[in-house]
Amino acid sequence: MTTNLMLASAFRVIELVHPTLLVDELDSFIKDLPDLVNVLNSGHKKGAYVFRVVGEKQEVRRFATYGPVAYGMIGKPVGTLFSRSILIRMLRKLAEVKTEDFNIEEHAELELEPLIMSQKAIRWSIDHAADVKKVQPETGKFANRQRDNWRALLKLAEVCGGGWPEKVFDAAGVQPPKRKQSNETRVLRDIRNIFHTRNVKQIPSKILVADASRHALGVGKYLATGSGNNQPTGLISAAVSTGNIVTAAGSSTNDGSSNTGANSIGTNDLINTYFKLGKPYRRMAAWYMADSTIQAISLLQDKLGRPILKIEQGLDGPSATLLGRPICCCTSFPAIGAAAFSIVLASVPHVIQRRVPSSAFMRSFRELPGYVEYGIQGFESWIRVDGTLISPNTTYPTAAVLAQHS
Repeated sequence: MTTNLMLASAFRVIELVHPTLLVDELDSFIKDLPDLVNVLNSGHKKGAYVFRVVGEKQEVRRFATYGPVAYGMIGKPVGTLFSRSILIRMLRKLAEVKTEDFNIEEHAELELEPLIMSQKAIRWSIDHAADVKKVQPETGKFANRQRDNWRALLKLAEVCGGGWPEKVFDAAGVQPPKRKQSNETRVLRDIRNIFHTRNVKQIPSKILVADASRHALGVGKYLATGSGNNQPTGLISAAVSTGNIVTAAGSSTNDGSSNTGANSIGTNDLINTYFKLGKPYRRMAAWYMADSTIQAISLLQDKLGRPILKIEQGLDGPSATLLGRPICCCTSFPAIGAAAFSIVLASVPHVIQRRVPSSAFMRSFRELPGYVEYGIQGFESWIRVDGTLISPNTTYPTAAVLAQHS
């Protein structure tokens, strides 16, 4: 920390030890040192440097100037330096306000506190360096230089989690963006709503899990094949309505068997389905099929004998791709069979499936005394869901269907 910083020492110190500069009483000398302002301004950008002529041989040398700076002063700095700064207003302490003095001479143990804090900061930085580098905070509401000033703090806040991102937005005077709730949060929210809004005081966790499973299986059927009449428009139903259908020839073209398009799927069938989907939609498309269908096509090969279905190990576990597009396993999709629409290739952004907010309901039945004590408590529950395919038109279809003949 210094109370006076000259130009010649500033860039040399930054080049030598890459410090965090702590400069006090900046107002007492900054006006007479415009070149120092230029050096501090350049240090706002990573990789910045200045050139100076040094030594008896008058050699040109480059000095790094990038680094954090905290300065205290009365008033505001010149405009260019101010625009690169985060302003913290400090008010003079009133006489009646009592605080504890930070006096190292009287309390020697206080001398270690800055060292301990710096060691903790270094350790945290080492442990989370990769996370900080990877995270991309939402900065759309920040403009120009303001975004540059706050982005580093937003990255740290995102990694810290909790309420820290909101605190940074509040300090910057910017409305925080609306955050999409995680699946875990939505589950807890729905369970809370069951208890608080449905007047249910106790529900065995086993029943909650079983009920959720029944909902998923029951809803999945209509999200796949629903007619749209008092039920969601299923993905298969919407895709078939486009007329963008490929009729399967079967696997006999691959293996020379007698299998037909009624009981099997061949490599050419999948390739034809892929190219049946409009080119603009292929980049964001995904395959939808039953687990048994995935197992069946895993044996298919291209003309060079290579499997067309590839299994890759990712961060979240293994994932399957077919002709470069991901595969979604859908329990409610029909298996390979005569007259079945067993596979759909659809543009993911155009597939809409949602649960209507606040539509979940659970009611308990306690007609007879002792039901709860003996574990014979009954529950009735239901939810409302919607589903459809955006723009299911025949001119520019957003999905293609593989149909098997009867």
